[in-house]
Amino acid sequence: MRSFAPSPNARSCVGLASLLLAIGCEPAPDPSPAPAAASAPSFLVIDIDSMRYDRLDESRRADTPALHSLVDRGVVFDAAYSSSGWTAPSLATLLLGAFPTMERRRAGGMHAWSPSIAGGTTLPEVLGYYGYDTAAFWGGEGDGLLAGSSAIFGSSQGMMFEGSTSYDRGVTAWLEARTDTPFFAFVHNLDLHRPGPPRLQALPGEQAQPEPACVQELFGPLARQKRENQTSDENVQYQIERYDCALICYDRSIARIMATLEATGLDERTVVVLTSNHGELLREHDTYGHELLYDPVLHIPFVVVDPGGPGPRRETAVVELQDLAPTMLAWAGATVPREMDGRDLRPLLRQTGQVEPPAALYALTNRGNASIQRGDHKLIRADDSLRNGPTMFRWAEDQPIGSWHELYDLAADPGELTDLTAEQPALVDELDVLLGAWIEPRYSEGPGDPQAMDADLERALKERGYWDAVTEPGAGRKPPPPGAGKKPPPPGDGKKPPPHGPGRKPPPPPQQD
Repeated sequence: MRSFAPSPNARSCVGLASLLLAIGCEPAPDPSPAPAAASAPSFLVIDIDSMRYDRLDESRRADTPALHSLVDRGVVFDAAYSSSGWTAPSLATLLLGAFPTMERRRAGGMHAWSPSIAGGTTLPEVLGYYGYDTAAFWGGEGDGLLAGSSAIFGSSQGMMFEGSTSYDRGVTAWLEARTDTPFFAFVHNLDLHRPGPPRLQALPGEQAQPEPACVQELFGPLARQKRENQTSDENVQYQIERYDCALICYDRSIARIMATLEATGLDERTVVVLTSNHGELLREHDTYGHELLYDPVLHIPFVVVDPGGPGPRRETAVVELQDLAPTMLAWAGATVPREMDGRDLRPLLRQTGQVEPPAALYALTNRGNASIQRGDHKLIRADDSLRNGPTMFRWAEDQPIGSWHELYDLAADPGELTDLTAEQPALVDELDVLLGAWIEPRYSEGPGDPQAMDADLERALKERGYWDAVTEPGAGRKPPPPGAGKKPPPPGDGKKPPPHGPGRKPPPPPQQD
């Protein structure tokens, strides 16, 4: 269990007394941790960064058998959504059970908004107070995108283990050392975020498996030469194949982790959750990545395998990533902190009742792009001044370049291809006011200079493709993507409609090595 004594690596405002107050209890004279109930389950959360919901489709079963084995055993939430298209805010939402406060940070002359977990009470901290062993495993040497996230776990490490090139070795070794104490293990993998060479080293005593055929073709020595000789359409397909190959490879790590649970008997008392902090655009709207908040970015996989549950099934109720923390705390018999906005999903999981649906679904990125979905209608907005709320860049000396909105009827247009802003301006204004009111309190913009950006955060932003969201005060900014917010051409104008999105010209494919 993590000690709540102040340390250089811990969040300065977190202590045992503040934790007790946050979860609605009076501080006790005895600071010893509350014992977990004998029947308290353990939890394993597998968070595959940038995994699209549609990668759980039945047609992909042969490529990802371990993922689909969880589908076969669990409750699959078909309408699960993230609150951000960017990793750090969505990770913070998962751990806090609520969307985080965004704070301004600086690195030299550059500035950025970054989510903060300081001052909040997180899922692993509360579970740790109740006697859980907690650990985080990050898809590299450690997590630098969410400052302070490593300190809230009893142990935190990259998924590499003693020089191994296998991502899962650190996780399996930690699981093999478990005793009867309940645990919470959080496994966050970045292979799909920027697909790179997979880690497939055989474990000790394990028979080496043949390398998937896609690895050499897409990540081998000739991959760069192949890419450079491709046409534009071939390059599009190539990037999608790299994404899928990375998932095929990581599926083997999931298989090893699940095999360890079974071999140790931990599977009989461990709730396993498969999810993603956000999805990915793969040419939809002629765009790659996860900055623009279309459905492939916000619609996420969410599967819960409960060994004591009534059995596998599909669930249609709308759920959010922030529901995970309060659900697990209630499951563990812990008090849910007041500030957690999420809902306890156990009535749905155990089929004992319903859960009040959210009035609306909100999402926000570090850059300031935002969306609201209420009923069948969804409003997306991007704005460099964010009327009704702050933006990623908020500098008086900057010249605004304007804003744009897109409105969609998801029931009639699930692909979000027909923008209705011109046809329904009153609805646009109504949803825009609600969205602005939601955004405003989630930004912290106090007087004086912003705090210094952590060196690890600066490095991670650059390595993982987020540095373009950092701005130098007074510098110009990129305009909206070409054609954003434009109506599609009228029928019968003799032009062939674009394959994705209303009249947008596709950008060049991302250059990845």
